[in-house]
Amino acid sequence: MHSRTSTFFALAASAIAATALFGETQTWNPAEGSAVWDLAAPNWDAGSIWTDWNAARFPAGTAGAVSVKGDVPVTDITFEGDTVLGGPGRLVLLANPEATAASAYTVQTWNVHPGVQAKVSATVATVQTNGATLVKDGAGTMTLSGLVQVP
Repeated sequence: MHSRTSTFFALAASAIAATALFGETQTWNPAEGSAVWDLAAPNWDAGSIWTDWNAARFPAGTAGAVSVKGDVPVTDITFEGDTVLGGPGRLVLLANPEATAASAYTVQTWNVHPGVQAKVSATVATVQTNGATLVKDGAGTMTLSGLVQVP
């Protein structure tokens, strides 16, 4: 009985850690006159600021051109409407902090809905030497024209 209980609590702790590591989805809802994605602008959900390592959702009709400023830690991104993510900032992907081998990556998925164009000219970076994998999903078109930085 003791080993089952220990196993259960170890699994529960792992699930909680994974949830904390990859937070919630935040929906782009820019304040009037603001199209800045940084750590201070209240352009998410109901006037909230960006939370590190959350997933981003750009609904149809709300995004357009978005200026990324500073380092913005992000996991998954969903593009439901045409969106341009420009610099001068960096979209920082999260690599698996538990990984010790170069082949142990964390996968981030950027989903582009059918008929949608996502253009990313902001720098896409990972700050960890064990890397991160970016996967494009969905039937839409994604163009990456910015720098890709890996330490």
